Amino acid sequence: MSVDRVVADHRLAGDVRYCGPRDFDPTAFWREPDDETLLRLPIGLNGDGEPLVLDLKESAMGGIGPHGLVVGATGSGKSELLRTLVTGLTMTHAPEQLSFVLVDFKGGATFAA
Repeated sequence: MSVDRVVADHRLAGDVRYCGPRDFDPTAFWREPDDETLLRLPIGLNGDGEPLVLDLKESAMGGIGPHGLVVGATGSGKSELLRTLVTGLTMTHAPEQLSFVLVDFKGGATFAA
């Protein structure tokens, strides 16, 4: 199967086992504080069609975070990546495990809705 076909069939909902708003129980997906997948989520596919995973834990805890920078030209997908990160993290982590501070210095609409 070509990577293009894999990408077309790949969705965040499947990665986090989202079944739909009526059947969604967020507590069923929340990770425990000592779970190795804490603060880890898929953000896309690599060149081989395998999930590309971002781990936001500190490096001392086996992650590559907690800080990062998203850079790209207009229309390159920065806002989509940020919405995917926030959505994936809120679906898989209890409110006690993470907080978001969303700041947009240019007044954009990434999180307006």
